[in-house]
Amino acid sequence: MPFRRREVISAHSLLRCAIPAFSDCPVESGERTMDIHELPAEIFAIIFDHAVVSERQSSFCVAFSGTETVDTRSLIAISHVCSRWRDIALSIPFLWSRVDTTNKSRLKTFEERSREAPLSLIVNAAYVTSNSVHRCRNLLVACSSRLRRLDLALGEERYRDVDRLLRFDAPALECLVVSHSYWWDDSEPSFSDRPRRMKRLRALAFTPLTSWMPQTPLPSLTHIYLSFQSHGFRQPTIHRLVSLLTGTPALEHLHLSRLPAYTPSLQRSHSVPLIHLKSLNLTNQSDLRSAAALITILAIQETVLIRLDCHGGDFVANPLLPPLPYLNSMEGPTRLDVGSGFRMLYLLAQGGRAPSRLLVRTRCGRFYGHFNGNGAIRYEWEDLLTCFATTYSFSCVVQSRLYIDSAGSAAFIHFLRHLPLLKELELLLYLNSDVLRYGVAAIDGLTRMCRALSDESSVLCPHLHTLRVQIICATSTSLAYIGDLKRMLLARTCMGYPISSLAVQVIDVASIDKSKLEDWKSTTVQRRSSEDTNATGAMTHVDHDLSEAYADQLASLVDEFHFYAPEQSPFPPRETGEVWRVPGAEDYWTLPEHDEPISTFPWVY
Repeated sequence: MPFRRREVISAHSLLRCAIPAFSDCPVESGERTMDIHELPAEIFAIIFDHAVVSERQSSFCVAFSGTETVDTRSLIAISHVCSRWRDIALSIPFLWSRVDTTNKSRLKTFEERSREAPLSLIVNAAYVTSNSVHRCRNLLVACSSRLRRLDLALGEERYRDVDRLLRFDAPALECLVVSHSYWWDDSEPSFSDRPRRMKRLRALAFTPLTSWMPQTPLPSLTHIYLSFQSHGFRQPTIHRLVSLLTGTPALEHLHLSRLPAYTPSLQRSHSVPLIHLKSLNLTNQSDLRSAAALITILAIQETVLIRLDCHGGDFVANPLLPPLPYLNSMEGPTRLDVGSGFRMLYLLAQGGRAPSRLLVRTRCGRFYGHFNGNGAIRYEWEDLLTCFATTYSFSCVVQSRLYIDSAGSAAFIHFLRHLPLLKELELLLYLNSDVLRYGVAAIDGLTRMCRALSDESSVLCPHLHTLRVQIICATSTSLAYIGDLKRMLLARTCMGYPISSLAVQVIDVASIDKSKLEDWKSTTVQRRSSEDTNATGAMTHVDHDLSEAYADQLASLVDEFHFYAPEQSPFPPRETGEVWRVPGAEDYWTLPEHDEPISTFPWVY
């Protein structure tokens, strides 16, 4: 095939991008600038390695459609620029060590050019269906002594012979990914102790998992990713999972996706020590009861980062939360953020002993809530929030941000009673999707919170000195909110627990973009774009007189007072999902979008 000019240009572009530092290096007077063709072969080797590694990362994942190929465009372009580049590329076995089975001729070429380098292989659905199991296994056996990574990218293909395919010795294997989402109604393959001799295996991923699971100890394993099919989950599987974890003492990163509901039958007396664990993730609407039962038997350190994205089901009505060393530690979290949104409860704990963090995002049941004996609506997540408050110790928390709607403020008041050392409190009185639709004010939530902070019979948060309040309402020009804040400040001062710093922001509900609030699919709300000048109430500025009214009534009662316009940000920014990316957790694969770390709460910023 004739080589195209644009591929040469692409190769030169890769070279320039790979060594930007060269163009910035100062040239001493009298020194001659080196021509690119005079660079030593060792420099080219580093550049080529950089270009190829960054490109092949796209094929390192856990979920395959079955048609994936290794992107080799940069490698092909590099080897066609000139004879010197080609010779250098051919002399580096590593460049040719990642290949797929789509093209048999290319597969053979890459195997030869990679020589004795560790081999990384994608076996896709087309290959296994067009070749016998014996021939497919022969391919794996032929390279088993240097097979470092194996991806069985089978996708939706109807393939029953995974166990037979993997019946070979794999002494060099470090990463095994099996992606085979087809579900067998009548039976499922058995995956027991194959491949054999996997003493070097460090990363294991199944998407999804049914009963395929190694039963032999894997002493070097550091990474596990398992996704489940809820309709295919069987009772013995949880015990196989425990058996697998028992044989992985070096495990550092455990990720379970869509862990389904089951009848917990795990014995609390059975403990699985994972002393090297750094991150624990149960995501993609995993079942909270199952997650709690599993975590209960794990012996982990206080420093483990825990992320739970779960569905509560009926568990939230009578929750039994697992022991979490971080939350009961003498060096526990110093910051706690809690928010609610109809069926959703969010809890973020961090600080104290770094790098510990806990993020819980739980969907609580099908219905939004029920009416209690007093005729007031009560949401299912309130029981879960109360259980968090009574199960764990939050004695070290000094900063807290609460995202509260009018209906849920009572549960948050109870929660505050378990934060005895709280010094800084941020109240975001946001309106959940239903309230936002009809523009109801958040004054009820503010009133209840101010009354609780003013209660002399049981002083709430005696160390509290800083309060920031954001109010979203349909009557932003009203002065009704001033009275609640003023009475609370005066009461706290009289009790001997004054607030020294107060910040207030009032936002017109009309300035909120409610376009995503359809069919209860989302409670996420954002301010309208400042460029949307035609939108009703877009970026409404608080009248100067309103600012003066708040300052006139409240500023003299505190040492420091701020009134923020709607377009300003009164609260310090919180971290994004990037803080949950633990170094090393994705060394072997990138996560599917539904398992990505996201710490965004459903409220207005």
